[in-house]
Amino acid sequence: MIKVLFVLMSIALLPSAIIYFFGEVLFSFIFGKNWTEAGQYASVLAIALFFQFSIAPFCKVFYVLEKNDLYLFWEFLRIVIVFLPVLILDFLNFNAVDIIWSMSICISLS
Repeated sequence: MIKVLFVLMSIALLPSAIIYFFGEVLFSFIFGKNWTEAGQYASVLAIALFFQFSIAPFCKVFYVLEKNDLYLFWEFLRIVIVFLPVLILDFLNFNAVDIIWSMSICISLS
């Protein structure tokens, strides 16, 4: 499993790094100036993309081990971990970039 993890991380590293460092420029170049803000969001979410791509296949282990109840609990907990900070920051009137940073960090940690 560790070998698979490192292979997946190496596959995800380059696209995630490109989006993280050049997302705003790429989006504005490819889609036009109106998409600069979307590129900023994509840059922030690239961190979560990296971890999600690397770790997501391991969730299938729950199915193999027939631990669906544990997987259901984990996914419910993950929803809370990701969306509770988003709701709190939105309630406190944080800007969209800060909320997306929060979401990206929570997805990465979960």
